[in-house]
Amino acid sequence: MPGQPEIHVAEPHSVIEASVVSALHGHGVDPLTDVAEIDSTNHIHDEASLLDETELEDAKAALIEDGLFSPDADLRAATKYSWAIAHAAQSPPGVSAKAIVWSVADGLTATTKSELRFIVAELQRRAIPVTHVAPCWPVSIEPCVDLGENGDAFLAALAGYAAIVTESGVGLFVPNAAGKFSMLPIIATKLGSHALLRFENLGWLAAARVLARSEPPLFREVLACAQEHFAFDKPAGSLATTEDDVRALPDVPDADLERFFLDDPRGRQLLHITAQSIFSDATLREPLNAFLATAISEIDAAVAASVEQHVAPV
Repeated sequence: MPGQPEIHVAEPHSVIEASVVSALHGHGVDPLTDVAEIDSTNHIHDEASLLDETELEDAKAALIEDGLFSPDADLRAATKYSWAIAHAAQSPPGVSAKAIVWSVADGLTATTKSELRFIVAELQRRAIPVTHVAPCWPVSIEPCVDLGENGDAFLAALAGYAAIVTESGVGLFVPNAAGKFSMLPIIATKLGSHALLRFENLGWLAAARVLARSEPPLFREVLACAQEHFAFDKPAGSLATTEDDVRALPDVPDADLERFFLDDPRGRQLLHITAQSIFSDATLREPLNAFLATAISEIDAAVAASVEQHVAPV
């Protein structure tokens, strides 16, 4: 498979993002920071797989009426995704975007091989300028942790998707790729440059380690903010970390902050999920900016180590 996966970087602060971009440049990687996403999840008809023949004929009539019917297409796949693709056609992406991701990732049923084949064919037939598709994977791809027992199901889906996207030229978007150390080499081998890996908050979690070591009182304020916002910021999909996990954060000595909140998956997910809220908090803005300015050399070193760990497998 020629080429390396593309990397999408997203950070909650420009200083941290610049540190990640610089570290990636040091490995010869030019990451994407401006990626447009068209989320058409709300326009999926997940019930398509349950329709009987009469209901499928009704769906076909509706597709014809709306000008969406393609006679060569799989009717169930067309029923499930045609209106979502029509939504993509009506949703112009950002003019400066270097990649355009069309997402149905939060659907109720996983995207099958035949459905993905229909999707990429329709996107190309209708000349919709999508560069990557974010399918509904059969497993939850949670942030900040590896896939563990879900790895086999992910790899089975990846193997089915890979031939379709490489033949079509449409890429595959992999969310929450940071921390997926067991999967990254396989993704790189299967997809090469047809993969777009989202490394979100990679730099922030590295900077948070520096913050926990150097300014424990400020780190505790960050934790309190994260605790306050977690219930509102958590994604709709499944997440190992629960509200019960963060309702009463453990009171640990300063020396144990990093171990409890950054070596532990629950702490990493807490800080990841609430990153935007943390950096938008009026009381934290000034002290966090001061920390980023005074500890930049330590932050750059921590970011570089994390980037090295993630780039090596791909």
